Order: sequence, then structure tokens, then C-alpha cells
Amino acid sequence: MNGLPLHLLEEILFKMDPKSLAMMRCTNRYFQSYISDSKFEKYSVWTRPSLFHLASYGATYIFCLPLVSSRDSMSTGNEVNMLREPCYIFGSCSGLLLLYIGGLFVVNPLTKWFRLLDHSASKLLSIIVGGDRNVAGTERSMCVGFTVNRNLTTNRFKIVCILEMETVYGFEISDGYSWRLSETTITTSSTSNLMVQMKPVYLVDSLHWLRNDGSIIAFDPDTERNFGLHTRREFKWKLARRIKNVSMKESELVCWNIVVYDGKHLVLTERKDRLKGVVHVYDMEVNSWGVLGSTTLWSSGVRDFYKFTPSLFFVKGDEQRKVIVASNDQRVSYLTAIMGLIDTAK
Repeated sequence: MNGLPLHLLEEILFKMDPKSLAMMRCTNRYFQSYISDSKFEKYSVWTRPSLFHLASYGATYIFCLPLVSSRDSMSTGNEVNMLREPCYIFGSCSGLLLLYIGGLFVVNPLTKWFRLLDHSASKLLSIIVGGDRNVAGTERSMCVGFTVNRNLTTNRFKIVCILEMETVYGFEISDGYSWRLSETTITTSSTSNLMVQMKPVYLVDSLHWLRNDGSIIAFDPDTERNFGLHTRREFKWKLARRIKNVSMKESELVCWNIVVYDGKHLVLTERKDRLKGVVHVYDMEVNSWGVLGSTTLWSSGVRDFYKFTPSLFFVKGDEQRKVIVASNDQRVSYLTAIMGLIDTAK
């Protein structure tokens, strides 16, 4: 048990009530020392996974809903008004968010740690966050992948931008300090664009992008060697579970979309008209549906959803590298407000 990876240990501890946590401290010295650490004790054990959601083209309103199960009461969630400064969220991984507010930041909303990154050398990000917000941001934000390596010897994050060049795909990589083009490229036999508004999936230490023809571009950001193009024929599918649909009246329904699935929760959005909608959650453990909240007044536009799992993650060597910015920097004020959406006091 002493060798249990920290991210698994944190996932267990953050789910415990105070009584169970106290009992846990008495079972193992390793657990006792970790739970007694000031870094852990300062955070509430009631902190749960959350859903950040915002307009995909750069949003001035950021919303956050607790990812409760069907057995919990619905929460109205929290929101931040960014006024005239658009925000983009490009990824969520291992308790860190990659977002843009007048600058590129890596943030841990739970610990309030953040770092400002120099993205001036990136060839792709300037296109996404500049120009026509309604075109560039919506159609190109899916090109950005964000990964976190939680290996105890490294504890590093990486940003990977995929570049489409007809039948060739290249990769632009940053470790937070510099940007470079990978020597790895993928050449395909057919032309098919990446599916727009479809974020890459980080699975088994690799990033995966979906193309319009159903094939998948896979890239390992750590080794930059395990990569390739996978077609539909290479996948073997099997039925894992049948889930009864949410009760909906077809005469009122405009559309519904799956936005999150993590093996425990299935979250989908239901649109009834241009302005009204509902966010539903299916609890896999008890096989029942619940409602996370209403999407009234903000569901008219394409939205991005990001699951945030609380973590005490820190980047090795960067514990003291929290960016010191002038107190009148509006970006930091907005950033602080977004981090405040994860409220450990509630």
C-alpha cells in the first residue's frame, strides 16, 4: 500500500467523510503521514469533481457545477463574469487546467497554484486566441492537447498542438518553457480533416484526435514514438451496458449531447430550445439519472465541458515558481475568480 500512486491515493482520500478519514489515519503510517501533511489538511475532504463549462469560441462567462451523483441534491453551481476578457480552457488533466486569459496559464484551482507560460513561439495558439473569435476559436481549439505525467520522478505537464497539412500531421510541443516541432509526423493515405469541436482524449498515456472519416490520430507526448493512424477496422467493440435514455418529450427536444464519461458518471446536455436546457448525470453505481442543473440563458452557442478532478498535484522544481504579477494585472484577478469556483469551504 505504501507504493500506491499519489493520484490514486488522493482520489480515495477526497471521497472520504471525516470519520472514515480519521480511521484511515490509524491503519497505516504512510497514510497517517500523508493525511497529517499540512498540504492535505488545509483542503476540505468534501471537495468533489466538478464540471467547468464555457462557450468554445472564447467566453466571458465561466460556469462550474459540482459533479454530484444522482443521490445528491442538485446544485446551482458558481459562475464568473469575465466582462470583456474572453477565456479559453484547452484542457483538464490530473487536477490542472490549461487556460488562456490574455495569456497562457497552467492552474491548480484547488491549491491556487498557477504559472504564466510564454506562448509567443507557438505557431498555432496565436491563431486560436486571435482574430475572429467565432471562427478561429471554435474550429481550432480541438487542436490543443494537454497532458500531465504523474510519474514521481518527473511530475511534468506537456502541451501538444496538432498541425494539419493535407495528408500529413505534425506536432508542436511545449513543456512550459519552450516550443518546438516534433520530428514525428504522421502521413495518411486519404484526406480527412480533424472533427471540429471534438477535443482530443488523453488515454493510456497518449493523445487521440478523431477525424471526420472515423479514423483516429494517436500520439504519445512523452516518447514521441508510439504514434499512428488507427482505422475503424482496427477496433473491436463490445457492448458493456445498456442505459435507458433520460425521459424526454420528443416534441420539445432540440438535441442532446454526451459531454463527459469517466466510468462512474455519464453526463449529457439536453436542449429544449435556443435558450433552455438541462444537464443530466447518470450514476453508473446505482443505475439512475439525476439533474446537475439548468442551462437556461447560456445554452445558445457551442459549449465546451471539462471535468475537473481535485488534486494536490505540483510540478517538481516549480513549487516556488508561482508567478508574481503586479497587483493591478486584471488577468490575475480573473484567474483568481476562476480558481475560486472550486470552493473548498463548502
